[in-house]
Amino acid sequence: MSAQTFYIFSNAEIALMAYSLGFRKIVGFELPGNSSDEDETIRTLNFLVNKGIYENTDNTFHMKEPFRSMITQMCRSQEIICVHYSDDNNSDLCCYPSDQILVCEQSSDCSRIKMNLCSIQELNERIISGVKTVKKGEHLYPEEQLISETDAFIENGKLSPNSTASLWVEKRNLVSGKRADLFLFEKALSSYLVCRRDVHAVMTGSSPGEITDSLIGLWEMEL
Repeated sequence: MSAQTFYIFSNAEIALMAYSLGFRKIVGFELPGNSSDEDETIRTLNFLVNKGIYENTDNTFHMKEPFRSMITQMCRSQEIICVHYSDDNNSDLCCYPSDQILVCEQSSDCSRIKMNLCSIQELNERIISGVKTVKKGEHLYPEEQLISETDAFIENGKLSPNSTASLWVEKRNLVSGKRADLFLFEKALSSYLVCRRDVHAVMTGSSPGEITDSLIGLWEMEL
């Protein structure tokens, strides 16, 4: 995987950046309310200036690139890709497609968001690298029942830790309400099952490349 630049912001910093651009919500995350404490707002703004996010020109603060485009992408995106892992070793990802994909990862205490821009190939590599802890063992259901039983693997919008699935990736169109998703299971050593509910298909693969092909099929699907 090529070297990528990651940025980490607190929820208050993200909220101030969004509010300063005229946005009141971010797709995929809960924004804290705009603080009425002027001193706190000034402290947060100073942190962002010191980080090089804003520049002060003639007593007016301007958000620099790529941060302006990244926050705009988070707030205006009409599609979202969510990556859910069933183990505690990987954090779920919230991704916003555009010319480049903005990938956001919330900290375990939900106080910070780590973000970076990447290509589809880099996102696929990141997703596959997280499957190294793929679960082994018997499935809860036979293959022919996987599609109809996958709802049992989801708990509060997340992949249940009790699920035999190792990965759940969903793509949602926030305008039409349509969605497509896939679940990844390990059938045996280095043999995987990919379950696509939206096209009612269960596919077998034996390499990360074949899993990547399934992911690309999901990304390219029109919703």
